[in-house]
Amino acid sequence: MCRLFPPSKFHVIHGGSDPNGDHRGSTIFMGHSGVCHDNFLDLPVPLSAMGYAYGDDSIFVCGGTSDTAGGEQDQCYRWRFDTFPRVWLPLPAMMYRQMMFPMYYQDGALYAAGGISDDSSIIPEMNRLILGDSSWTKGASYGSSGFYAQCGILHQSQIYSIGGSSNTITYSLSIYIYDIMNDDWRISPFILPRGLRHMACSIVLGNGEWIPDIFLLAGGEMGSGEYSNKVYSMDPSSNGEVLEMLELSMTVAKFGPQNSFATFAGDNVFLAVGFGNNSYQTEFVLQWNRWNPSFEPFNNDLPGRQLPGNAMIPLRHVPICESQSRMWKLIVNHVKPTRFPIGGWNENMNDDQNSIYSHFQMLEEFRCEGRFHFRLIYPELGTYNEWYQTNDPSLQSNGSATDFIGVALGMPLGFNGLVHNNRDALTIGDSNSTYPHWFSVGRIKTDSLTGEFPGPPNVFVSVVQLFVKDDCIIALPELLK
Repeated sequence: MCRLFPPSKFHVIHGGSDPNGDHRGSTIFMGHSGVCHDNFLDLPVPLSAMGYAYGDDSIFVCGGTSDTAGGEQDQCYRWRFDTFPRVWLPLPAMMYRQMMFPMYYQDGALYAAGGISDDSSIIPEMNRLILGDSSWTKGASYGSSGFYAQCGILHQSQIYSIGGSSNTITYSLSIYIYDIMNDDWRISPFILPRGLRHMACSIVLGNGEWIPDIFLLAGGEMGSGEYSNKVYSMDPSSNGEVLEMLELSMTVAKFGPQNSFATFAGDNVFLAVGFGNNSYQTEFVLQWNRWNPSFEPFNNDLPGRQLPGNAMIPLRHVPICESQSRMWKLIVNHVKPTRFPIGGWNENMNDDQNSIYSHFQMLEEFRCEGRFHFRLIYPELGTYNEWYQTNDPSLQSNGSATDFIGVALGMPLGFNGLVHNNRDALTIGDSNSTYPHWFSVGRIKTDSLTGEFPGPPNVFVSVVQLFVKDDCIIALPELLK
């Protein structure tokens, strides 16, 4: 039996189309933890076949086609998880109205490989947007004319363009590799067993030692009305062949151009089969791991979508999708409009669902190797800060958090841990004079007519929770539940 690891990331399926048209909404899939019903921001317009990438604590959406917004698009947007309120921010428009292309983020830049434009011209090059620049620029061309409906994988600063259609080949066997550092393409020694487009693909990371990274490919369109049920693998560190691994119980196609598989720790991989052989819609999810040579049905909880945006995203951006394991202990729960009293360090200690709950008297029990491991959560914002510090924020100190180390900071601006206050709040963020009262925990002062508390800078919130974790305890499996 494989070990089930608590997920540190989730897989998002955003937009896409079904027989009712293009969509704006999303589904969050968390592997063995199931589907999270928290809502992402809807896309700016209903979209399918768009470029979709995650990086720099942001989601990027570019191009695509929309049945309600005039067909092919050239607009680009960015959603920053670390900026509130959360909105889609416009980026420079693409050079073409285009769709059916993979897009990637690396080191402050977006890369869009090929695609097809609104006049049915195939885009022959890799286009790049350096974030902060006012426009996209053209990079190197590849193949005879470029490709669309190909599958793409970013691996070690190289972008693999797999299969797809060109001006001369409807179903390509070829795999091209783009070198980001040198802006050039080369033909790969890998060749697909047969021509494919609209297949699923993702990278499954190894351990850097004896288990290699592998690329997984599945399904795809291979002819007019013909769809594949094959699953293939390739090892990018070798010059070997693309190996057929197994057959699925159904033919599948019309996947997004990258990150079609949901890949989690512990070698657990899921294929979110959103669309079948162009005549039916399926909601099945199939599961695979390296030690089990088959994809087995897992559940059917996902909505069927053609050509959605997909990405693996750190769970810290939407922590309310994760139930806190029993290893995390609640220290403060505060719900508006109630207020704590001065000195309210231990209120309603037997009722952690109370709108003013605090239990600082047990905090010292969770000090491990001299420091505390905290997690400050704002459920309605869908994010948290997780960090280490050595000072107890319920005790008077010199006014600054000591030995602060950020672990996962969904709200990094002006945050350096928690310090004692007991005037405006029990404890507040060590955020210096620039952000004097933000990150309040256990608010005492009334700041708004409707009772919200100061959260991250310039944002007022309705609920705040502070957790602590004992890193010295031995993690028994039942504690992870």
